[in-house]
Amino acid sequence: MPRSHYALALAASVLLVFQPLGPAAADETLTVSNPASTSDTGAWASSSVAIPEGQSPRSVQGLIETTASSGEIQLRVGQKILKTFPAQQAGEFAIDLDESARTLLADGASDGRLSVGARWVPEDAAGRCLTAQPEEVSLSDLRIKVEGEAAAPQSIAQFFAMSPKRVAIQAADQSAAAAMTAVPAIATAFSDADVSWEAKNPDLTVRFDAAGGKLKLKLDRAGTTLTVSGDAQEFAGLDSVLRTEAISLATGTETTAEVTPDEPVRWAPPEELSLKDLGLENPRLEGYGQSSLYTGVDEADFGASMNSVQIHLEGTHSALPRSAEAALNVYWNDSLVSSSVLDAQDTSINTDIAVPESLVKGRNGLRIQLDAAAVGAECRTAGSLPVQVHLDGAASSITPAYGTGTTQGFEMLPQAASGQIGLALGQSAEPSDAYLLATGLLASLQQASGVPLQVTLLPEEEVASSPLSAIVVGASADTINELGAPLRLEAMRTIDAQMLSAGVGTEAPYAALQAFTSNSRTILAAGGWAPDDATGAAEESRTGVSSLYADLAHQVLASEGGWSALSRNLLIAQPNAEPVLLESNSVVPQPSRTDDYRIYGWWAVGGLAVLVGLGAAGALVYRRTNRKARAQAEAEAKAAAPSAAHDEL
Repeated sequence: MPRSHYALALAASVLLVFQPLGPAAADETLTVSNPASTSDTGAWASSSVAIPEGQSPRSVQGLIETTASSGEIQLRVGQKILKTFPAQQAGEFAIDLDESARTLLADGASDGRLSVGARWVPEDAAGRCLTAQPEEVSLSDLRIKVEGEAAAPQSIAQFFAMSPKRVAIQAADQSAAAAMTAVPAIATAFSDADVSWEAKNPDLTVRFDAAGGKLKLKLDRAGTTLTVSGDAQEFAGLDSVLRTEAISLATGTETTAEVTPDEPVRWAPPEELSLKDLGLENPRLEGYGQSSLYTGVDEADFGASMNSVQIHLEGTHSALPRSAEAALNVYWNDSLVSSSVLDAQDTSINTDIAVPESLVKGRNGLRIQLDAAAVGAECRTAGSLPVQVHLDGAASSITPAYGTGTTQGFEMLPQAASGQIGLALGQSAEPSDAYLLATGLLASLQQASGVPLQVTLLPEEEVASSPLSAIVVGASADTINELGAPLRLEAMRTIDAQMLSAGVGTEAPYAALQAFTSNSRTILAAGGWAPDDATGAAEESRTGVSSLYADLAHQVLASEGGWSALSRNLLIAQPNAEPVLLESNSVVPQPSRTDDYRIYGWWAVGGLAVLVGLGAAGALVYRRTNRKARAQAEAEAKAAAPSAAHDEL
């Protein structure tokens, strides 16, 4: 569930109208592509959108859906509930804001963001006296119509304070590869934006020019294009520059930055993260029935793989009246890991919870739930809050035990990189397509990571011997084979033929992005295959496969869900169809993969032959030894016979 943004105060009247949505107005519309949902009673399904400086919200539109058939839905803009209506009336909505409300929203916005949320509240008799069954609420298709003209940045500080939807990366040919090392820095600065190579119609553009000298930042007259120039090796240090306070104080349009240190200190994962670090600054639970809080605890937040986790909760609960009983339950990935009855005498909360390795994944969820009920017939109304739990967000923490983890596929990244990742740009793709996909992958991984990614450029032929986890874009078939990838760049077919479009992998080309381990490193490799059945078709096939890289890059855009939208370990792009996520075990074994195991078969046959030979030799020796023993025994018996006869005489 997305983390809620409670930053906006609304102190003016609004006109709320539930009606079929009419034609779009001429004003600009800001959209939130990713839906928000919750199944926690009383929790908000919340999304937020950045309002550019110079613009103010005119209306809010969207879609509310719920599984509830009773109770009420509350709709919130900022921190003010604007409307409460029966759950049966959930559906499309439109909120028109009057002039005074729009002015206050624009002036009072925190970080220039407008937050909208929806939640389900059970009926008094069904939910607040006894436990209510949680119902799901989702908020999707959120659209904010704004009026006014967005103000262009007038300084470097304002440039990086913007909240664009699309950011373009540009560079001349000789600067393009070096520019890749700075993509994570741009993705961090614009964490909600689609960061793409030469994006069309971008809101902002960052252009790189490896002209030599010190690192310089210069804003153009329009305020929408920032040129980063200097020595190519210094582009990798842009992240450290953007994290300094000096950038936020750069009121001019040009500045020279110092990149230090030349040899960055190896990043180390944190010993722990507090609930505040994870987005729960003031965790509070209250009310009868079920009240819960949720936060994601991903390995990417720590920047390393986890074997197990220790949860520490610290806080206070209210004194329990005699007519009430309550328990605090803690769930990890929907598995109950702790349950304690709130003590009527001791109101302090200080508990440690061990989460075993079997429950830890790459993407985890922590839910803290208060279950409270009135004893007997003394029901409480929905408005009364006799039971409360207040946790200290700074003192409550998550402490991981780092290790190799059990995560597989795309979920291994970005944490498996531990802050350092190699990048190889192969020759099997057109340069523009390779830069497009590399930019998308690096930006998506950085936006999903809680730690900065340091990118090291590698030649393709050195990836196999490098100690770094790596991204290979435009990988050759030989490189894929050497790395031991699950999908080889050759003809392929799936066990279920309907998984891919007809002919893909046999008669039609494909491009594949796959995540796997090679020599204890995590590899993210992109390559493709096309049938080559005509003279001179090789180059044409290369171009056709390379063009599919745009589809792979589109899948990891922030507006499409970012890196978390990927699952399994294969993403296949196919002509004239949507990319498909697959498990590698759904692909029929390819010849080159079976060849890898053929040598083991020969070793097995050879080993069996040796065993058979040894057995035969042993049997032969045994028979010879046995014959000798029998012959000796017979000789001894014959020799003993005359002696025995003489004794009898």
